[in-house]
Amino acid sequence: MLKQFFSSQSEHSWSEAFAVYLKRPVLVMLFLGFSAGLPFLLVFATLLTWLKKVNLDIAIIGYFSWIGITYSIKVFWAPVVDNLKIPGLTDLLGHRRSWMLAAQLGIATGLMLMAFTDPSRFPFEMACFALLVAFSSATQDVSIDAFRIEAAEKEFQAAMASTYILGYRLAVLVSSAGALYIAQYASWMASYLTMAGFVSVGVITVLLISEPAVSSRAKQLMPKALIQEYYQQFPSVFRIIMTIGVALFLIFFLVILLIFAFLFPLVLINSILTLLSGVQLINIQWLLDNYQMLLGALFIVSTIIALVVFLNNKKAPFKTVNDWVLGAVVGPFVDFFHRFGIVIAFMVLALISIYRISDIFMGSMAYTLYVDLGFELSEIANITKLFGFIMTLAGAALGGVLVMRFGIMRPLLVGALLVAVTTLLFSVLSTMGKDIVWLAIVIAADNISAGLAQSAFIAYLSALVNKSYTATQYALFSSLMTLLGKFLSGFSGEIVKADGYFNFFIYASLIGIPTILLIVGLIMLKHAPQPQEGAQYHD
Repeated sequence: MLKQFFSSQSEHSWSEAFAVYLKRPVLVMLFLGFSAGLPFLLVFATLLTWLKKVNLDIAIIGYFSWIGITYSIKVFWAPVVDNLKIPGLTDLLGHRRSWMLAAQLGIATGLMLMAFTDPSRFPFEMACFALLVAFSSATQDVSIDAFRIEAAEKEFQAAMASTYILGYRLAVLVSSAGALYIAQYASWMASYLTMAGFVSVGVITVLLISEPAVSSRAKQLMPKALIQEYYQQFPSVFRIIMTIGVALFLIFFLVILLIFAFLFPLVLINSILTLLSGVQLINIQWLLDNYQMLLGALFIVSTIIALVVFLNNKKAPFKTVNDWVLGAVVGPFVDFFHRFGIVIAFMVLALISIYRISDIFMGSMAYTLYVDLGFELSEIANITKLFGFIMTLAGAALGGVLVMRFGIMRPLLVGALLVAVTTLLFSVLSTMGKDIVWLAIVIAADNISAGLAQSAFIAYLSALVNKSYTATQYALFSSLMTLLGKFLSGFSGEIVKADGYFNFFIYASLIGIPTILLIVGLIMLKHAPQPQEGAQYHD
């Protein structure tokens, strides 16, 4: 089997594989990765540091972490990014570029508003502006992912993921260490205004690149009659689950739409007026005291609208809404299951859900291990952050070369094997005491394997999509890939407390075995994902 996996069946030589990093689409992702990574910590760690520095109540600081939910629910508006044109801008720049530019302008606007806000006096206003940044950032992520998949062939995807990771990590350094240095020696206002200025990197990139051919022409969406026909062929249990899922999707989408169409603009205008003149249109304290009631009311209104749409799907204007839901929401899911078949599709979704489970699960306890072993904070920073950063990039670059040379599935398997094996090294580290050399060895092995696995995995996800539904399908995949791992990581402390670090990291390695078996099974079933250049449908 190993001989079959690594026999040279590729159309690309080693020199061509390494030369992939000189290709224009691969280099472009360096700058788009920077644009994607810049806002992330500015609404998380960097912002929380600012809030702590102004002695904001710790309970209020905790509520700010809810802003991060925005990144986890981006799948709810991905169909809009996939299908809706921005008046004027889309005709000028094209579909993907127009959405990226609009999102970047939202990020820059939010950062500037944050810069001029004193969180000690206006915490609610700061939260609203941070939410604008997070929403725009998540929208940009959806757009960039879709652009990356549509801009180049599948063999380039791992290399593009590698340069994207490099740009993203560089932006994280700028928005964390860079922002803190500026705040220390100048002010928080200067820091966030500078970060808003760095958004220009993404804006300039979007203005210079070309629109992908697949999104510049009319998309070949699955015909609605064909969606209904294929949908009826699925098992009844699947159709029931799908119907419930679509109903919940529509309800939550409407909640988000109502917030950003009505409530958020009102709060935003109120916040700006408050900052400029001290005049408040609405009572902020009342909103804070009654936010649960407001969300409940929005949920009830959305449920009523959803029921009306489903019950009146033959009456205008509800038929238009129903047709949109059928084409933009149901279509991507039906297309995915139709192309791969029920069995392979569920195997693929299972693989997406667990591929990074070992890495995410053990990562939650790695830093506590370093502290318990007696390493100084400076040693942890130097080895895990700086040295680890370089090793991650090396692994990601290696993953890009291997995918170019051997295709996707074999590097995907190698990445899963290496992650499981290198996780065992942490068990060994837990018995070594404070040994800086061993720490460096473990970090090198772990980060190289994680970088390789991540770039191969992104290439795999990119190859699964139909380019008629790029943003929606990829947003679903990217939401699934961390959900289970993050959930299980919540129990990691209890396991360490009960069984110790040595056994914990063994468990973390063992939970990677189902991933390996799934990949082997998919290879044996000759599963070879290939992104569709628009739908290939026939009766």
